[in-house]
Amino acid sequence: MENNICNFDRFLETTRMTVKILSRSAAAVNPGKYHAALVGLAKDAGALFFERTPANSIEGKPGSFLVKTRLGTIRCKAVGLATNGHSGKLTPFLRRRIIPVTGTVIATGELPEELTKSLLPDGSWCVDTHFGFRCFCLSPDGKRLIFAKAGLPGSFRRDIKPYARRVYKHMIETFPQLDGVALDYAWPASVGVTLDGIPHLGSHEGVWHAAGFNGHGVAITVHLGNQMARRILGGQHKKSVFEEIPFPTSVFYNGNTWFMPVIRQMLKIWDLRS
Repeated sequence: MENNICNFDRFLETTRMTVKILSRSAAAVNPGKYHAALVGLAKDAGALFFERTPANSIEGKPGSFLVKTRLGTIRCKAVGLATNGHSGKLTPFLRRRIIPVTGTVIATGELPEELTKSLLPDGSWCVDTHFGFRCFCLSPDGKRLIFAKAGLPGSFRRDIKPYARRVYKHMIETFPQLDGVALDYAWPASVGVTLDGIPHLGSHEGVWHAAGFNGHGVAITVHLGNQMARRILGGQHKKSVFEEIPFPTSVFYNGNTWFMPVIRQMLKIWDLRS
């Protein structure tokens, strides 16, 4: 263990990180495999999935809802929202309470084993302390570096390539020895951030929601999804602290993130000083 800690310290020094915290009790999961397993369990239980079929409107009241989509109208007794950072005009209540923060993940091409071992000597999964965190790890087979950056400006309605180039620059700042390596993959994401930094569970006008995970979705969504389902089904459940805390909004925020460029520049200066 001591050797691993020493290697990790040398790694942090070479990557210019400002805070050194090594947690032996922390863990990480493959979110793709995790999601696929959950979908499989839901299908086995009888759930139906309709990809690329957004809801256009939600009408009615508990016990009699109409959810209109481009493929038709769904009649249902209850509605649960799990849109988080992708909440849009369909849900004004969430839109005024969740700030979507854009992020991009990139993956390098296959790297020589000697190079990957020099990047992360003990295979740790890492997060740095900059605004719009940067996190990185090796792929499950240990042949690629996966690097993510949140807090990028713009919208993913456009091409992913400009965002990938920005994240590539951050990767090179962290690992100069990767300058010039090719990328094989890049994909976008949107993180849902709340004004109080806390996830929330509750209902508005009879529509249930579990949202505002602030970048910790893999850890908390399954728990809050389970809690939301228990409430919809009317089963026994304990009161959750996440539904007792008021879900704050602001008169200055209606879903338009006009303030993000200003905050981004302020915190960029803070990062440089820290």
